[in-house]
Amino acid sequence: MESSGRTTRDFAEEHWSSEIKSYVMPEPPKFIQVIKAFRVLATDTLTLVVEVQSDPPAIFEWFCNDRPIQQNRRKFKARHGINITTLTVEGPEQGVYKCTARNPVGISTTYGYVTVNGTTLF
Repeated sequence: MESSGRTTRDFAEEHWSSEIKSYVMPEPPKFIQVIKAFRVLATDTLTLVVEVQSDPPAIFEWFCNDRPIQQNRRKFKARHGINITTLTVEGPEQGVYKCTARNPVGISTTYGYVTVNGTTLF
């Protein structure tokens, strides 16, 4: 069979598609970098850094010997970023330093013991 002229053929292919859905379950913050134990002098400057994995970003709070640390430019300086926080302490106190990281799902905590040498006992 001969054909004169042009013919156009359109082919339609049916593609099966699949949809993959990924659900991320919210979790409490997970510490990536924790507080370590330190041995320092009473005249030293101590810097503690912790980092968490958290979505939404975590809110941090620092404690020294179970007392919340108040911002005080002479003694304590806390700086917070997205899922990371730093505490700088001038003339550190001996004891347990604790940082809590909180998001809407839960709270996680890291602890570290700081030993101060050169303290005078009265």
